[in-house]
Amino acid sequence: LPGFIDPPPIIIKLVNAFRSLTEVNNAQSEHTDNWDDHPHMVNKDWQDRIRSFDPTSARAARNLRKLDELFSDDIQKEVDQSQYRTGHLMYQWMRCCRTVSHIRSCTKEE
Repeated sequence: LPGFIDPPPIIIKLVNAFRSLTEVNNAQSEHTDNWDDHPHMVNKDWQDRIRSFDPTSARAARNLRKLDELFSDDIQKEVDQSQYRTGHLMYQWMRCCRTVSHIRSCTKEE
């Protein structure tokens, strides 16, 4: 991510969603459309949160529900058209987390 100079809006949208999902809460993590603010936000704390993220937790399920609009067909097309591997990886990771969360909630209800 720090290598991007002027990424398409979909990359910024994915980074903001990623940060929201992993709950990186610090003064630097406010959602912003200014890319210059993002590279310094990709820090060790954020990377550790991604590694330890548990999509089966209740907190993750709530955060994933907040991001439901992110999983629309239009967003999928935008990600595909961007042709950035980073965008594809972030989007697929979030989709996998969402799937695991849905499966977990369905098995709890049974």
